[in-house]
Amino acid sequence: RRKIKKNLKRFNMEKEEIIKKIKNKQINNVDDYLNKDCVDILISFVLYQKRMDALKYLNENNLLNAKQTIFMIEENIFLFPFLNKKFLNDETFNKVLEKKAKYFQYFPEKLKKNKEWCIKAISYYGDNIKWIHQSCVNDIDIIVAALNKNSFYMNKLPDEMFEKREIREVILKNVTLETLKVNFPNKFILFQQYERKESLSIKID
Repeated sequence: RRKIKKNLKRFNMEKEEIIKKIKNKQINNVDDYLNKDCVDILISFVLYQKRMDALKYLNENNLLNAKQTIFMIEENIFLFPFLNKKFLNDETFNKVLEKKAKYFQYFPEKLKKNKEWCIKAISYYGDNIKWIHQSCVNDIDIIVAALNKNSFYMNKLPDEMFEKREIREVILKNVTLETLKVNFPNKFILFQQYERKESLSIKID
């Protein structure tokens, strides 16, 4: 047992030295370390030399645990699309949205079906509306969030959505009638039609 402990200590010391050399670009042959006992070394190749072949090996052999996956994301947010998401918790997904909101497209489907997550993702980056699940596309609260982030989203709305007063109200909150008339003429006509239908007196030049 004492011998095993001593060998393990020596191995850890050697590993630290190897990682140091990888960081300093003194070691660059990743093939020498493609085995299951070298996970930390392979992670170092990914982080310090951007070696996607090392990451591919880690992924294909399911060698990364939750702690290692989160560590890699925290060290380099750009690795997020290439890492397994099954270990990640809400805290990590929140950090990803804060740092790189457009990565919502790589989130698990269960989050893309979740109304709160959809609204949160859109509030960070309006174009995330295109990644939400089909079951959420007509949700009023999600549409309102998208319009508040980018009024140009109204061009993508189905015509029948303009029948809903809350949609028209949020549009008017973000653009003037004149802007609506000039930049969104087709939607302006719809807007008028539904406003008149509800007998609302809005003066339009």
